Amino acid sequence: MGCPTDVDRVKLIKRLIEEGYEDNIVVGHDSAYKIQKLAYGGPGLGHILNNVPTLFKRLEVDQKYFNKIMVDNPQKLFG
Repeated sequence: MGCPTDVDRVKLIKRLIEEGYEDNIVVGHDSAYKIQKLAYGGPGLGHILNNVPTLFKRLEVDQKYFNKIMVDNPQKLFG
């Protein structure tokens, strides 16, 4: 069993939303290894903003939740 994929992560987020936790979800990532950097063929720091909305759509998660998770919830947490 390896690391969860982005699809696995979005499925978990979807389940948490369905259980009523949408106000408590924040996500993030880092780029600790050279291979993760855009210049070396990785997804780069823009990965979540550039790729995850498509997964939300594909997995039938309303885009309003992406905005809530990426803007509203972090603003409450760090505001």
